[in-house]
Amino acid sequence: EYGYFATYMICAVVMLFAIAMLCVGYPRYVFMPPNDRSTSMLCQLGWANAKQTRSGFVLVSATLSFLAALVVNVIAAFTVDKGNTGNILSYVAAVLVLAGIVGWVYAGQDQSFLDVSKSSMGGSFDDERVEGYKKLVRVLPYAAFTIIWQCAYDQTDANFQSITQQCDLRLDTSDPDSSQIPGAMLGVFDPIVIVIVIPILDSIVYPMYTKWVGKSPSQFGKSAIGLVIAIVGIFWAGTFEVIRRNAGALQDENGDPILDGGSSQPMNNITWGAAVPNYIFIGLAECLINVTAYDLVYSSVPMSLKSMAQAVILFMSSMGSILTSVFTIMFSKSLPSDNLNEDHLENMFFTVGAVSVINFVFFVIIMRKMNMG
Repeated sequence: EYGYFATYMICAVVMLFAIAMLCVGYPRYVFMPPNDRSTSMLCQLGWANAKQTRSGFVLVSATLSFLAALVVNVIAAFTVDKGNTGNILSYVAAVLVLAGIVGWVYAGQDQSFLDVSKSSMGGSFDDERVEGYKKLVRVLPYAAFTIIWQCAYDQTDANFQSITQQCDLRLDTSDPDSSQIPGAMLGVFDPIVIVIVIPILDSIVYPMYTKWVGKSPSQFGKSAIGLVIAIVGIFWAGTFEVIRRNAGALQDENGDPILDGGSSQPMNNITWGAAVPNYIFIGLAECLINVTAYDLVYSSVPMSLKSMAQAVILFMSSMGSILTSVFTIMFSKSLPSDNLNEDHLENMFFTVGAVSVINFVFFVIIMRKMNMG
């Protein structure tokens, strides 16, 4: 009865503890005031280049496409009950995201177009600052390729939970009325994997790789492996959903279905533990992709642009959420009911996996071409 309350309360307590630790360490922090208006200057630089170079125009247009996608997606959320308007707007948002990805990948491969803005080339911007912005633009293709990964990661918040809720959540499988664990609880396996795996990677796996190969694992290699694990995880999620649905619904002694206490949907004859790998795959991929992404963008730009570089990665997370909603709408006909036993949720997983494969191929080609990471 209090499963969801406990789930969110635990998160709240942990967050309060984190804030307390942040405050305790306050005296030891080194504060550095911003040394320039990086955001406004970037806008000015981009606008100036958009008027002079094709790549500058593409860069600005792609960024505006991303921003427009956010606006369109918000409008779509408020028009979901107005016929097909919400669906159409969601598809428009997806097209805008795709246009943004293509634009960032195209413009970010060669940053020399920004040189026209250097004061030494007749422009109105300091040469050193332009060089710094060139480094920021260089990470944009990498950031764009993480959008589909963010879409895969979003599955843990909704669809994975729905799948888990229709597994056997009973503590005593011999008792139809046994207490149940909340399906949302399995989300804890994602941070557990992160807490366990990151120290193992840093203290064992990476040093062993360095010893055997003779060089440290590259940021590109870490990200590539993470994307592969995410692809495997998404395809496995689709496969598991087929297995779960075919396991058949649990029934009590009267032949009535045994319902999940949270969703009131029938649970199937497969233990909730079988759904844990869904979260483990995503957690492993997160250790390799997200951690590497923050490290890559943070180490690739000058001090004054580090916060903006981090913001770019977080911005891509919101773009991934837009694609998640688009995929959900796209496969709404495969999900006619709240009861997954009557749906085909696996179709969406397999499609996301296929798109992830295409994304991975272009990621490898472009990152190798740019010698990124």
